[in-house]
Amino acid sequence: MLIFFCLLFYFCGFTQIGYDEGTSWHYGFETYIIPGILTSYFPQILTIEGDTLINGEIFQKIVKNKDSHKWDIQTPFSVEYIRKKDNKVFWFNQQNGNISILYDFAAEPGDSWTISINECELIIKVDSVSYSNYNGIIKKNLFVKDYFYSEYYGNVTGFGFTGKIIEDIGHSVTFFPQRIYYLCDGIEVDGIMPNGIRCYTDNGFYNNFKGYSCDTTWNKNVGIYDYDKTKIIVYPNPVSEVLTIEISNKTDMIVTDMIGRVIAKKQNCSTKTYFDTSTWKTGVYFVNIYSNGAKMKTEKVIKY
Repeated sequence: MLIFFCLLFYFCGFTQIGYDEGTSWHYGFETYIIPGILTSYFPQILTIEGDTLINGEIFQKIVKNKDSHKWDIQTPFSVEYIRKKDNKVFWFNQQNGNISILYDFAAEPGDSWTISINECELIIKVDSVSYSNYNGIIKKNLFVKDYFYSEYYGNVTGFGFTGKIIEDIGHSVTFFPQRIYYLCDGIEVDGIMPNGIRCYTDNGFYNNFKGYSCDTTWNKNVGIYDYDKTKIIVYPNPVSEVLTIEISNKTDMIVTDMIGRVIAKKQNCSTKTYFDTSTWKTGVYFVNIYSNGAKMKTEKVIKY
């Protein structure tokens, strides 16, 4: 009987650790559709969907971009694994198998922690703290600066995670240190140009940080508009040689790489458009589709 109650206490106590099922973060990320001229901002949703056992510990599964950007294909790194315990959030990094502290909400000025990514180390140092009212709840703010080292780039400061971290919620710009993709080889992330948190929901708590709909897509030069549900077929994906895009009306298409460089573009595309990808480097690309100058949709394509 004693063993039963101990086990019951363990499992009941455990359910109180971490984020609740359905906890969600709505971030934005920016894509340079026409570099220097046209920038669009898309929603990125991160949602807790179940648990998994890693190295004997229960981690929450956090799914990225589910039902947000309408990407038809998900990479292995569209799912990450985090564990929240004792005011810390631990991150299981799939690229190197390491478990690092992603957030230390208990940190005070002068404290620091290290996030390990492949051969890279991102050191997060707390400069100062403050407290703010978020929809009726007082939460701690950590103002941090990052120090990064890679064998190729050497020492870099203020690139990956510098900014404000909000207690329980996370970074005010991006939940994961996504900009580190540029400097650390082999990192696969979604939303490479993070644009700030829009909304956060957890067990009845909700906060909208931007003042507009959490899942709005908007264009810097045109304004806010709703997601267009026009059916677009892109295949094969992943692609090796020829990429085919089928759509019901005439459009313009611009293909960009992960950092917004234009790789290819076509105007007045017919119902079936082809791109020769044989010379493209292996990686992730975005097919940006326009109708009458307005952005309709972005399709993520993997070249192998």
